[in-house]
Amino acid sequence: MKKINYENACKALNYDSEKILPDVSNCPEEHRESMIADFKLIIIIEAINMRDNDGKKWMPDYTDGSSKYEPIFTMGSSSGVGFAYYYYGHWLTRTYSGSRLCYKNYDSMIDAVNDKEILALYKGRYTR
Repeated sequence: MKKINYENACKALNYDSEKILPDVSNCPEEHRESMIADFKLIIIIEAINMRDNDGKKWMPDYTDGSSKYEPIFTMGSSSGVGFAYYYYGHWLTRTYSGSRLCYKNYDSMIDAVNDKEILALYKGRYTR
């Protein structure tokens, strides 16, 4: 399986990786890293799901009963020390998962959370 990072995801989706980054300069400084990490994760997961959907964009359908996956993490402290993949959320029609951050395919989710760059984005999203 080809590694997908932010730049490769942008290429797959025909986005300019620099031009689409949101301007967070007017946001509180302590939230900027989290906002950028969240945005990059959305783009990466969109590209992964498109790859897993035969090259077509995929949007989760919460009325069809199909499985969707979102990783769950554990932290040793609020600073993120010990931040690690813990389990996954297996969502059916009822969900507590945001559709932009869920995976169509379980194996793709596992590959993503085992990637150091993607794991660092999740850590940046959830910790300070």
